[in-house]
Amino acid sequence: TDRVCYLRPSSFLAAETGGAALGGPQLQSCHERLRATAAQLERGFAEVGAAKSFLLTDWTQLAHYTEGSGFYKWHRDGLESDWSGLLGWYYWLQRGAVRRRSVTGILYLNEEDWLPTSGGALRCRAAVAGVDVEKKSGLAEILPKGGRLVLFDSRKVEHEVVSTLRDRWALTAPGVRGPPHAAGMAERTEGTAKGGLYSRHQTENR
Repeated sequence: TDRVCYLRPSSFLAAETGGAALGGPQLQSCHERLRATAAQLERGFAEVGAAKSFLLTDWTQLAHYTEGSGFYKWHRDGLESDWSGLLGWYYWLQRGAVRRRSVTGILYLNEEDWLPTSGGALRCRAAVAGVDVEKKSGLAEILPKGGRLVLFDSRKVEHEVVSTLRDRWALTAPGVRGPPHAAGMAERTEGTAKGGLYSRHQTENR
């Protein structure tokens, strides 16, 4: 399907042994800007009078699909289910990382001239706003054009990735809803991830 690696702040520093950094300044900028969406989401909700806080993972996932590769079948990134009963509680405990997800952010790192004939679209069973999309039989297809940011509800939006006919790059960061009293903190906090998993992050637009 795809090859992935996980990028953290240390990924952009040369190794102590003198080795090369995993990513250069351009990729580092994309990593920081994607994680900064936590602050942007908070400001957006605050503007409409709904105070909410968001936390994003301390890492981002860089995925590379090569020409002719397979695709991700229909799935949801988060879980929304009935956890009643012993089996439900067991599954709830086992799927902690997936269970906590509430928002998925994807930043595409491809060329801007991506055409429908190249495949690789993000296909969703949901209404889509803010981008030019192709709708087919109740489905929405979002092309992975370079610089495009896609945000969706991890627990509700079922989606798949169509097989690609050219190299396809995507940077992903899963997020969770933070505690209500933390809303508005994203602009002032740039700390390490709590428990090594989630933190708020703010990057000035450049």
